[in-house]
Amino acid sequence: TGITTERIYGDNRIDTAIALSKANFTKADTVVIARADDYPDALTASVLAKAVNGPILLSYPDRVNDKVLAEISRLGAKNLLLIGGEEAMHASTAQAYAKGRNTERIGGKNRYDTASLIADTITQRTGKKTQAMIATGENFPDALAISGPASRLGTPILLVRKNGVPEETKAALTRNGITQTIVIGGEEAIPAAVAKALPGATQRLGGKNRYDTAAVIAKHFHKTAQTAYLATGEDFPDALTAGLIAGKANAPLLLTNKSILRAETVNYLKEAKVEKVIVVGGPEAITEKVVKEIK
Repeated sequence: TGITTERIYGDNRIDTAIALSKANFTKADTVVIARADDYPDALTASVLAKAVNGPILLSYPDRVNDKVLAEISRLGAKNLLLIGGEEAMHASTAQAYAKGRNTERIGGKNRYDTASLIADTITQRTGKKTQAMIATGENFPDALAISGPASRLGTPILLVRKNGVPEETKAALTRNGITQTIVIGGEEAIPAAVAKALPGATQRLGGKNRYDTAAVIAKHFHKTAQTAYLATGEDFPDALTAGLIAGKANAPLLLTNKSILRAETVNYLKEAKVEKVIVVGGPEAITEKVVKEIK
């Protein structure tokens, strides 16, 4: 199809996040650090990173990564925003990264609470928006697929359960003056009854599965696109760090299986007349076979 591809990756998820940061930021006053081995707290961090105009870097809770430290230094960051509580990053790890920098932790008592606190911070930084994106908190793909457009628009992402809207989310909707919501994902993820309980939920962007939902979102926000980002839909770290970058570049983020390029993705690439695909993650995340199929 004449699509060119470029791969941005490191040896592992932490290194891939650093590679994305290096490719997109010469400097940053603020860096967001999220947990490398679990997704719930970090699900909505992309919008926050865009609001503070810095990258998302990843770390394991209990050990300091020298490459992450080096990247924080290269960026000249003065502020660190840590996502999640002590279990997401131990106090000693946080201290080691801080090295005299201003450190703020945004972590609630659960994922819904953390997303709510992140929403508050976004509202403080970007001014009140009346809209929020609503995704399931019980899995990662939908929240990450909307993270690009949400980042670009400065729209917070709040999370719900399949069986209802958590109290933390209800409180955040009220606190942030949200009167209109866009429901992300199909009925499997967010049933109609849950959508009904949301303020002004007149629109749903969802497909048959995570790959289809990502394509539906891409199509809605980017009828045509010169460049698209592609990350695996089978694990969260690459899509987490790429969502922000896609938003910054005003480009769609698509998801793929590790070793199968999905029809939903191919159809979007054709329809949107995409010329270049930036593949996020190494061959362990997205095989060379998939990259060849894009071309």
